Amino acid sequence: MPLRIKSQRSEYSPDEVKQYLLRISFQVTDGSPFSPDSPLPEPTLGTLSRIMLYHLTSIPFENTSIHYESQHAVDVSPKGAFHRFVSLGKGGYCMQHGTVLLHILRALGYNTFPCAARVYIQNDQMREPNHMALIVSLPTHLDSSSSLYLVDTGFGGPNIRDGGEEHRVIRTRHVGSSFEEAEDGHLDEEWGALQVLWTLQSRQLQFASAGDGGWRNGYAIMPSECVQEDFNAMNFVTFNNPESRFVKEVIIAQFFLSPSSSSWSPSPSQHPDLYPVDPTRIGRHIIFGSRYSIRTGTSQSRNDIVPEFASEMERIRAIAGVVGSLCDAPPNKEAKSLAGSSRTKSGEERPLPNWADGEVPDWAKAAREAIRGRQPELK
Repeated sequence: MPLRIKSQRSEYSPDEVKQYLLRISFQVTDGSPFSPDSPLPEPTLGTLSRIMLYHLTSIPFENTSIHYESQHAVDVSPKGAFHRFVSLGKGGYCMQHGTVLLHILRALGYNTFPCAARVYIQNDQMREPNHMALIVSLPTHLDSSSSLYLVDTGFGGPNIRDGGEEHRVIRTRHVGSSFEEAEDGHLDEEWGALQVLWTLQSRQLQFASAGDGGWRNGYAIMPSECVQEDFNAMNFVTFNNPESRFVKEVIIAQFFLSPSSSSWSPSPSQHPDLYPVDPTRIGRHIIFGSRYSIRTGTSQSRNDIVPEFASEMERIRAIAGVVGSLCDAPPNKEAKSLAGSSRTKSGEERPLPNWADGEVPDWAKAAREAIRGRQPELK
């Protein structure tokens, strides 16, 4: 019998949804800022795209709690992730982003469910399930029938809103799968459907003419519904496994909107419900390990601001300049919360210098100003 996605209870109250919309500087349809007195937006495709845009440009993808907080842990519970994002003004990684967005969307009336995904690594090999994405059912922008939309604000890498990239989702199976299609196959269609993965691929438009089309695998979605306990277990492995990239490296990605230089209207291939702004305006500040770079424009080419940090203090200052994750508390309180050490990519412990040693450098302040305090304009 065919299935449909039903309405589910949210862990968030209407007041908490409003706090979240204020946190991401959400703008209503006419471009005016959302206020505490504004009604909650209707659960439409246009609203969903705008929530994703403001979420991405307001809440960073980051794993600083693993490296720079005394517990070296990640809280993916609905209340814990909400507190970190909304009350503390910080960010998190995929399962925190996915959990918050799941309950925000359910509170607004969207029919959605969460699923796990396997992220591709080198040579198109897949890791254990360690990513969270959402599937939302809405009337499609192509016609009046219902369709499924992949919703993900917690990948941190190439994003569907980047101006220089395009995306697609294709049917695949596990790399090295034990199954194959055969005329004399002895498993029915239901078994076959269980083996299907939906793989998100991206490519830079400048490489679209390559022999393979320039497509790169991002992650493979396992379409079975997951529950909070699944993500609790995935999260525990992710922040404790010494082989986890999140344990080995400091990883931060903060999307931002560059100023609009001219009027813009969507092209025929850019439905206005999917493209609330010119996608070429969207860029990313990226701190990965010992490097700080920015990606902007239609090419999304990498511009290294700091090819390699000279010291741990310089990296801390860069993080503070980009996302403010480490400088929102008084110096003595922050130093206490850091417990005097952090994990580094090589695994050793490094002492953290006192914040009184110096101020955030001008280049980091400029980077922070490019993100914080700027209200995205829909023009």
